[in-house]
Amino acid sequence: WAWHAATCWLLGVRPSLDGLVVAPRMPAGFGDYTVTRRFRGATYRIRVTGSGTSTVGRLRVDGADVDGDTVPIAPPGATVDVAWEAA
Repeated sequence: WAWHAATCWLLGVRPSLDGLVVAPRMPAGFGDYTVTRRFRGATYRIRVTGSGTSTVGRLRVDGADVDGDTVPIAPPGATVDVAWEAA
């Protein structure tokens, strides 16, 4: 349970039916971090910047802005670069 709570709710990387949700909730002062997550056969490299300053952020997938907080499902074997920046 501790691993699940830390990765899904504090680091904010959790699976959903529509894709991989990125919604960090780290405490102030935690700093930037990266997460590598395998999901449905693809590898997601996630870089989170400024998570301790805001729960609202901008999500970019492979350099393109994405509305909302969900990274679309990639084909198996793909590597996806994800960036979340605090607004």
